[in-house]
Amino acid sequence: MGDTDGPTRRSRPLATASVALKIAREATDAVPIAKQILGVAVHISEFAERIQERRDDMYELIEKAGIYASEINATVGGRVLDAQLHRRLERLLVVFEKIEQLVAKEASDKGRFVRRMRNVFVAPVKAAKLAAELEREIKLFELTAALDSRIAANETARLIEDGALYNGEFRRLRYCDVEVERVLRECRVEGGTLTWARARVHNSVMIVRFLRASDDVPQMGAVDAAWSWYPERIKKISTLSNWHRNVVRMYGWSNGGPETTFVAFRAGTYDFKQYASSHIDNLSDGPRIQKRLDMAYKILDAARHVKHTMGASWAPRSSVPAEIVTVDDIGEPSIGVFEDIDSMEAWNDGAWKTIGCVCRLLVDWAPERWEWQEAVPSSDFDDMILAISRRPGSDTFQRVWAQLRPTSLQVYKGSVTVPTRLSIEPPPMGLETKARAEQYMAELIDAAGPANAFFRYAMVSRIFSVGNAGKDDSEWLCSYHINKHGDFVSIDRLHDVDGFHRVEKFQIIVPPHMARRVRLLLRGEEGGNDRELEFSSVSLGEETESQTRLYSESIWLYPPISKPPNV
Repeated sequence: MGDTDGPTRRSRPLATASVALKIAREATDAVPIAKQILGVAVHISEFAERIQERRDDMYELIEKAGIYASEINATVGGRVLDAQLHRRLERLLVVFEKIEQLVAKEASDKGRFVRRMRNVFVAPVKAAKLAAELEREIKLFELTAALDSRIAANETARLIEDGALYNGEFRRLRYCDVEVERVLRECRVEGGTLTWARARVHNSVMIVRFLRASDDVPQMGAVDAAWSWYPERIKKISTLSNWHRNVVRMYGWSNGGPETTFVAFRAGTYDFKQYASSHIDNLSDGPRIQKRLDMAYKILDAARHVKHTMGASWAPRSSVPAEIVTVDDIGEPSIGVFEDIDSMEAWNDGAWKTIGCVCRLLVDWAPERWEWQEAVPSSDFDDMILAISRRPGSDTFQRVWAQLRPTSLQVYKGSVTVPTRLSIEPPPMGLETKARAEQYMAELIDAAGPANAFFRYAMVSRIFSVGNAGKDDSEWLCSYHINKHGDFVSIDRLHDVDGFHRVEKFQIIVPPHMARRVRLLLRGEEGGNDRELEFSSVSLGEETESQTRLYSESIWLYPPISKPPNV
C-alpha cells in the first residue's frame, strides 16, 4: 500500500509547489531573467507530477530547483542587475533548462521496460550531475549577489557622503577646509566689510570671499551692499559649456547667514600690481612688453567670452588693473573676482573702463618722463596749436586757447613711448585668441567712443588694428578740466617715431583769474548756461559720488564729441 500511495503522496506537495511558483512568476515584475527561471521551475514541477515512480534523487533535484528558483527571485527582486550578476543568472537558467529537459523526458517515457532501465542506469547519474551543477552555480550566484549588495551599499554610502560634501555641482565648505594666507582686498558694504583673500582650500589655492563685521576699513563705494547676489551669479555661469581659463569660476561655499557664509572661487590669487612688480617689470624691455600685451589679449578674450558665450557682461568698476584683475602663479589673468560680472545692460557703461584697463596694461610699463615747467611762453605752443587749428571741429579749442594766448603758462609735460603693433611679436596664445581680442576691442571702442577712452583711445586703436590703425600723422586730443585744485587744459598728441608710438601729454594750468572767463565761454558753448560751477566744500574721505561730480568736470574740446572724457 505504501508503494501504490507513494507517488500520490509525493505529487501533492509538488502540485502545491507548482502553484506557489506560478504565483511568484506572475507576481514578480522586477527582473525578466528571474521570471524565466521561475517559469522553467514551474515546468519542472508540472512534469514531476506525471512521474509515476518514486526516485529520491530525481525528486530531490526537483525540490531543489523549486526552492532555488524562489530564492533567486527573492534575491534579485527590485534590484538593477550589473553585468556580472546577470551572467550568473544566465548560467543558472541554462542549468534549470537542463533539469527541465531531464524531467520532461522522464515524464514522457511510457514503456515500462525503458522507464525501469532509465531509472536504474541513466536518471540517477544525470540527476546527480545536474544537482552538483545547480549547487555550484547557486553558490557562485550567492557570492556574486552578496558582492553586488555590498557594492550597492557602498554606492549608497557614497551618495550620502556626496550629499554632505556637495550642493549640486559645487562643494559644501566648512571653516576647517580653509586656510587663509593673506587678504587681497577689503571693501565696506552694508552690514560689514567684504573681504577677498588668498586661501588654500582642499590643497588648492583659491580666492575666498567673506563678510566680516568691521568699522576700520574705509567705504570704497565699489561693491553692492546686497553682497550675497554675486555668488549666485557666478554659480549660474560656472558650467563646463561656459568655461574659460581667464574667467572666475565657483568652487564651493558654506551654508549659513551672512556672518558665517563664505564662498571659494577658482581664479588667480595674486594682486596684479604685486605680480607685475615681481615677475614682469624686472624683465628687459622685450619680454616685459610681450608679457603685458599677452595679458591684455587674454583679458579682452575673456571679456568677449563673458558677453558672447555667457550672455553677461564684464563691467569693471575701475580701469586700474590692480583693482579688477588677479593673476595666478604662471601669469594667467582672471577677471570677474571683484563683483563685476553683470547683466548685459551694464555692458556699455563698463566698456570705457575695459579699454582703460587694457591701456594701463600697455602704458604702465612704458618708459615715462614727466617734468614741471614754470613761465612757459604761450608762443612755445604755436606750432602745435596751428596743427590742431587746421583740423575741422577745432573751433571750441581755438576759442579757449585765445583766452590763454597773452600769458605765460605753467605746464606739466610728460611723454610715454610704446611699441607699434608691427613691432610686437604675435602673442603665444595663438592667432584665434588674438583675432577675438581685436574684434572685441573694436566693439568696445564703438560702444565707449574715443572720448571715454581719452588720449589712450588713439594708441589702443593703433595697437589693436581698429579705428585709426596705420595712420601716419598725429592724433590730437584736447580737453578742459575743472577740479577742486584748479583748471587746466590737457593736450595729448600721439604720433609714430622710429617704429614706436609716442604720446606727448601737456597739462597747461589755467591762471585762476582767467578760469571764470573760460568756464563762462564753455558754458555758452554747451547751450547758453552761463552759471559758474560751484565747488563743494566736502572734506576728503566724506565725499559721495554725486558730490565728487560737483567739483570735478571734464569738457571735450577736440575732436568735437558730445560726451566728455573720463580721466
